[in-house]
This record gives sequence, C-alpha cells and structure tokens, in this order.
Amino acid sequence: MKLSLLARKWHKWLALVVGVQLFFWTFSGLYMSAVPIEVIKSEHLFKEKPQQVLSSDLNFFPVADVISKLDSENSVVGLEIKSVLDKPAYIVRMADSTKHLVDAVSGELISPLTRDSAIEIAEGHFKGDASKVNAELISKKVSEYRGKYPVWQVNFNNLEQTTFYVSPNTGQLTAKRGILWRVYDFLWMLHIMDYRNRTDFNNWLLVLAAILGLAVSVSGLILIRFSFRKRDFKLIKRRN
Repeated sequence: MKLSLLARKWHKWLALVVGVQLFFWTFSGLYMSAVPIEVIKSEHLFKEKPQQVLSSDLNFFPVADVISKLDSENSVVGLEIKSVLDKPAYIVRMADSTKHLVDAVSGELISPLTRDSAIEIAEGHFKGDASKVNAELISKKVSEYRGKYPVWQVNFNNLEQTTFYVSPNTGQLTAKRGILWRVYDFLWMLHIMDYRNRTDFNNWLLVLAAILGLAVSVSGLILIRFSFRKRDFKLIKRRN
C-alpha cells in the first residue's frame, strides 16, 4: 500500500478515536488560559484581615501549661500563636498531625469551632454580600474539597455561589470555591483524564491518549507531503 494511502487511513481512524479527547484538551486549555487563575480561585472575593498586634499587657496563658493540658500519649510536637476571631490563640499540633485551638489568654480549649464561629471567620474574609449565609459541618467527602475532614462548609448566596471552607480545629480558611472553580475542576478532570480523584496526570489513560494524539499529528504531517503540489505554490505567487 502506498505511503499516502496508509497515512490517510491511519489519520482518519486515529482522529476518530482520539478526536473527542483532542477537543476536550483544546477547549479546557482555552478556558484555563482565558480566565485568570485569580478569578477562578475567587481571590477577588477574598480579603486578608490585618494582623493583630500582640500586646505585652496581655497575660498570656503559659505555653508549658498548654502542653501539659493537652499532652498525653499523643505528644505535642508544635505550637504557634495566631489571631482567631480577633483574639490571640495557640494552634497546637500533636504527634498524630491533629491540631487543637486554645485561647492564648484564658487557656480554654476552643476547638472544634461552633457554627457561628465558622461563619464569623468566613464573613471576615469575604468581600461580597454576606447577608445570606449558611454553614454545615461536613465529614463526607465532596468533590470540590480535598483537604482534611471534618470541615465547615460556609455558603454565600451570591452570583458566583461562593463557598469558603473553614477548619474547625484551627479556624483557618482552607479553601475557596465558586462556579468558575467548579467549571475549571470539571474541565481539569477531562484534561488529565482522571475521572475519580482529578489529581493524577500520570495515569495510563492520559498516556495512551497522548500517544494516539501524537500518531494523529505524525500521520497528518506525512499527508502534507501528498496534499500539496508545486503548482499550488505557483498559484499563490501569481495571486500575489
């Protein structure tokens, strides 16, 4: 069989097999490059709270007492102080990677945070209209959040259907999600062909599709040799 016929045959059938995925790659790539990543991540709706200045007048609860209060068979391995709900608090990290939140003045254990506290933290970081907010402590995994559970899911009733995730153990804002991010995440799944976890871009499906896509390109390049004649370029010169 002539090379031109063989290349045309392979190009046609390979393009039929991998054509849909090539469309997904192109469309998802266009979305990812056209929409700023800051907008996708809802950075335009997020505001940093000013750092709280620690005062020497505050009578801080002794760190040694915090450690002795929480230390047991599960030892304390780290401690830091941060502002939570506009108050200084110790974030205590344990050997099993769990964390506790302790009021840095009273020494009271304040984690896990209540629903009202989670909403207050989320509202404090939200730039939009926070008049209608609901929150739910979720333990069952949802596709748009891949952090630690349980976590407070705080939903804002704005145009972008923004959701902030707040850790009940540290009071930290762990994720920001909105419609644009959810579209991005879906297209990312199609782009890397990981339909379960949406994180593995070394999976065999993606490798196979890439090999087939390369074969389509190679067969197409071969066809260029047989698709043009010298007279085609002469016609171009005459028109110029």
